[in-house]
Amino acid sequence: MYRIFVVCMELFVLVCAAVGFFTGRRKITPGFLAAGYSVYCLKRKLWRRLGVWEAECLYYKHLHVNERPEEVQLKAGCKQGLAILGAVAAFGIVILLMGTAGDFSEKEITTLKRPAEGTQVHNLSAWVAGERYEIAVALTQKQLTAQEVQAHWLKAKESLPLWILGENTSLSSVSRDLDLPRFLPGTAIEIQWYSSDYALINPEGGVLVEELEGDAQDVLLTAELSYGEWVEHMEIPVRVVAPSANQKDSVRENIFLQLQDELAAQGYEETVALPKAFADKEIKYYEEPAHRPEGVFLLVCMAIVGIFAASESAHKRKKEERLRQMQRDYPEVVTKLTLLLEAGLSIRCAWSRMAAEYLRYAGGRKKRRYVYEEMLHTDRQMQVGMSEKTAYAQFGKRCGTILYLRFGSVLVQNLQMGSRSIVPLLKKEAQEALCERKERARQLGEEAGTKLLLPMAGMLVLVLVIVMIPAFLSF
Repeated sequence: MYRIFVVCMELFVLVCAAVGFFTGRRKITPGFLAAGYSVYCLKRKLWRRLGVWEAECLYYKHLHVNERPEEVQLKAGCKQGLAILGAVAAFGIVILLMGTAGDFSEKEITTLKRPAEGTQVHNLSAWVAGERYEIAVALTQKQLTAQEVQAHWLKAKESLPLWILGENTSLSSVSRDLDLPRFLPGTAIEIQWYSSDYALINPEGGVLVEELEGDAQDVLLTAELSYGEWVEHMEIPVRVVAPSANQKDSVRENIFLQLQDELAAQGYEETVALPKAFADKEIKYYEEPAHRPEGVFLLVCMAIVGIFAASESAHKRKKEERLRQMQRDYPEVVTKLTLLLEAGLSIRCAWSRMAAEYLRYAGGRKKRRYVYEEMLHTDRQMQVGMSEKTAYAQFGKRCGTILYLRFGSVLVQNLQMGSRSIVPLLKKEAQEALCERKERARQLGEEAGTKLLLPMAGMLVLVLVIVMIPAFLSF
């Protein structure tokens, strides 16, 4: 079954990669990114149905205003699609390797290894003459000597519910007499048994099914363990049921009893050999698969969701960084424009000069400043014939903050009044922007101090531990 699943996954990857390469290679450079074009197309259709495609397009327009946002978005989407195809192909290979190693299939076993401590339940499938029987075998740790049991009797208490089963398969389905020991096996610890319903289960472990009211009834057994002056009580819930006449249940019960006898006979062995025959018929045992393909398929889905989530998280982080950067650069932009206007330049010439200076700066250092990118875009719009009033208004809207909306409206309202009347307004705006920047810096400092409280508390605890432990050890 898993092989069909792997073949479907790999065919999906190959078909998507081939379709994407042949349909998108003319649009995308380098060509290997075109393999993710088909996944990009599927994502675009899904995002449009969900109504989030316009928001993603707007994100690329804001962050890549002087580039070709559609091309940047296309390449980013193809990279994401290629990553998804790679993840699906990788998981398909992992599934194939795990299936080849037998992790998805039942393994035939001939022995069971006892756990280092406690009890381990093995879910086995016994095949006898073409019939399958599901059996749960509880394998306890290797039996201890009398001295070891006396030293670790608390651990042996955990196995007491299994020791009292007798010929029953489990305490939730008791129809035969229980084996209630008077002493904890291998020790001198005495056990006194009490029953909440002596009409069903007597202190000797006898189960009186004929007194059962209905198909099943719950009884609470209480074991009083005593050794010298020490006394401990242990409650064991038991469910008494009517005997089953089902032949398959009877065979399962007999196989279980045979296994119990073998486990008891090899109590001092670390590795237990399972019986190879039942009623003169060969018997084979299989443990449940270690892994299932459904779990790996879930991991594939989680990986795809993780890729989309990481992309959305990166988009959100870049949006926040753009907003913070534009807020930090606002006083600088207003101050520069004011100085150039005072030097005698017009708003148009001052704007073009600032854009040209940024273009030289960005070309040399490869560092993007989003507000200057918007100014450069506005300058190019005016060069191709857009009016200054429209260009400045669109500049404020594209920046998307109240600061730049106000700045754009100041430029638009004073275009007809000359640079002399706008200079005092810009000076006042620059002064207010500097005050707001100082206030934001103060808030960021307070937030940083709050974030440092937890590490400082951890260091305080560490110092206290370093000081107190030697003091305690000296006593």
